[in-house]
Amino acid sequence: MFAGGVGGWKDACTYLQNAHDLKFSTLALEIDRDAALAYSIAHNVPIVNGMKHVDPAIASEFRDLIVLTDIAGDTWLEICSAWQPDIVVISAPCPPWSQAGNASGLHSDQGQLILRAIATCKLLRPRAIALEQVSAFASHEHYKYVMQTLRWAGYVIHHSQIIEASDILPIARARWLAYALRVQDATNHPMPFQMWKPEKSQVPNTWNAMLPEHMLSDDKLFPSQHVL
Repeated sequence: MFAGGVGGWKDACTYLQNAHDLKFSTLALEIDRDAALAYSIAHNVPIVNGMKHVDPAIASEFRDLIVLTDIAGDTWLEICSAWQPDIVVISAPCPPWSQAGNASGLHSDQGQLILRAIATCKLLRPRAIALEQVSAFASHEHYKYVMQTLRWAGYVIHHSQIIEASDILPIARARWLAYALRVQDATNHPMPFQMWKPEKSQVPNTWNAMLPEHMLSDDKLFPSQHVL
């Protein structure tokens, strides 16, 4: 849910598939058209219009999909149920929880989307839920209500941790990561969280993260007059 254009969770699945021979089928949900298109191109997966009812039969036709849809609606719910997910990952919008914004939390429509996503898990019943959010989320006054909603949905947090990307990457990006398991599920076995090993002397080009010159003139890289 909230797949974005880069698709970090999809990259994680691809890594695990290649490195450890684990098989994944992924169904991504995203409301932003440009982001969904970027995801589709980056991961070479079909994009489906989920703003209207999606035939659940399509779930058996493709191994991976991205659906252009609004999490707050339910046009995508039937195809997601047909997918029968083992894991649901939630990277809900971060502005309501960020100290860089107004930190409105559940007082905003965007902030309430995390509750909608968790409530959907009560219907889908995945074995596990993985969550990612800005680091300030864990200290927000509404954090406890999100945890209560998880419990209401039948899940409990087994591990949570604030990760600082600068430990392994040439970028400062602190994020709260957690996973929750179904309550009293004998088939689930909690596992310790394995952090990446710190790396030294990392620069953007180490990760091939420098844009080529011909891409530097893209209008989307520059703030509009309205933003200025």
